[in-house]
Amino acid sequence: QTIAFHALFYLRFLVVPAFQGELPKVAATVAAGGFYLAFFFFLSHNFQAVAFVDGARPDGSCVYPDGSGFLRQQAASSSNVGASGLCALNGGLNYQIEHHLFPRVAHSHYPTIAPVVKQYLAGKAPYVHFPTVAANLASVFRHLAALGRRPETKLD
Repeated sequence: QTIAFHALFYLRFLVVPAFQGELPKVAATVAAGGFYLAFFFFLSHNFQAVAFVDGARPDGSCVYPDGSGFLRQQAASSSNVGASGLCALNGGLNYQIEHHLFPRVAHSHYPTIAPVVKQYLAGKAPYVHFPTVAANLASVFRHLAALGRRPETKLD
């Protein structure tokens, strides 16, 4: 069954477009869409003050330490950027905190529920919302630069 689904995927996205002379268009669309998605995921989960899952185990299970939990983990490892205009353009990808906490809520409601989520999280979990994509990207580059620095070592 898995092989059949893989075959259908390649047939639909490679073989049929190739016979119709549309393969370059399909490739460009997939590349542009993939870059767009990757860019917003990159922004939303790689910034200064990001905190990743506490209590993760090698087998994939997770035991949250005291003072932590699903809500804190989702907020601490995600950030938001921009406002309702960007939300309308990219399907709510700029509201990652709300998306992770309420995945079944339509993205058009994220700008409305964001202030409520921020207020609820005050004192419980971090809530990071960048005003612009440029501010978010600057934070990403500072975070990556910090990760790339060698830790100071003491010579005995």
